[in-house]
Amino acid sequence: MPPLSAETSVTAPLETQTIFSKAFESVQNVEQMTLPNVKSVQSYAISYCFNLKSITFGSQLEELQESGIYGNYLLQSVTVAENNPYFKNIGSALTDKDGKVLYLYPVDENTSEVTFPDGIETIERGVFYSSNVKTISLPNSVRKVKAYALMSCTATERVYIGTGVDTLEPDFAFNMLSLIEYIVDAGNPNYKSIDGAIYSKDGKQCVLIPGGRKEYSIAEGTTSLDMVCLGSINTNIQCLTLPSTLTNCQTLCYSHPDLSAIYSKATVPPTGSSYPLFPFNVANITLYVPTGTLSDYQNGQLWRIFTDIQEFDFTDIESVTSGNEAYEVGRYSIDGRMLPAPAPGINIIKMSDGTVQKVLVPEYR
Repeated sequence: MPPLSAETSVTAPLETQTIFSKAFESVQNVEQMTLPNVKSVQSYAISYCFNLKSITFGSQLEELQESGIYGNYLLQSVTVAENNPYFKNIGSALTDKDGKVLYLYPVDENTSEVTFPDGIETIERGVFYSSNVKTISLPNSVRKVKAYALMSCTATERVYIGTGVDTLEPDFAFNMLSLIEYIVDAGNPNYKSIDGAIYSKDGKQCVLIPGGRKEYSIAEGTTSLDMVCLGSINTNIQCLTLPSTLTNCQTLCYSHPDLSAIYSKATVPPTGSSYPLFPFNVANITLYVPTGTLSDYQNGQLWRIFTDIQEFDFTDIESVTSGNEAYEVGRYSIDGRMLPAPAPGINIIKMSDGTVQKVLVPEYR
């Protein structure tokens, strides 16, 4: 169908059995689609129709290929006939007949909290989009969440993950601009949450940090990072701190335009199979490394692409709270600017007894 067609409602002829790939791609005006005898919807057949609100299938639908209905951000309803032998609706959700595979979960614009149906085990690509929902909960039955399952949920602040999840594909939560924390149920044997991010259960691997945070410190004890632990797209992150325990560092970002500082505490530069950042982005980033390790990082395969590497003394960074009786008389940014109040990042604090402290103030407090 032509993208600029003036049609707002489309009903497929009764003889139509297959919607081929990209048949309805980027169609601008269609709001309602009725496909009474369609049997198969190929990948990306109905995709990026930004005004599409409802799709109705009959009893014939038997195949919905991966990403067959994808990127339709205003979609509020996908219904299938009750006597369809392959698919069914659970509320607004479209699932397989057993209720174990979730294909789509459209919601209206007034919904602020969502819990996916209990019994779902697999969440497919492109299941959920929303510009209003603030909280998403995955029930304990969910085992696998595919890449881009939660996509561009621009208002979502928290995602709850139940006990059953054993597979989180890279970018399963994609472009989540307001997300401040993932909360993993303590009973999950495979993952846990630390400071709002997802880690392996043993805490050695950082899987994904929330995309709404401007600063994040990877937890001490972490030895490796997932390739897209910051997400393929992260337009918020400005400062990232890597722990002293990190030994393996794969690609940290694809599109992180505001990232301006990385603090690497590891005295031995982490190694890995790919660059930590694409070269086009490193000119905007200052890499801070432990005192005495400058040449090691400058010569390290993963780090030599940085054009601005500076040594930094991590040994005298204090916690945000202090038990000293001396009181604060002045606070400054790392570049010497006076600060009227604690600001995210490294704060230099002058105390009444003449001492100076470096304090790492987290962005989310």
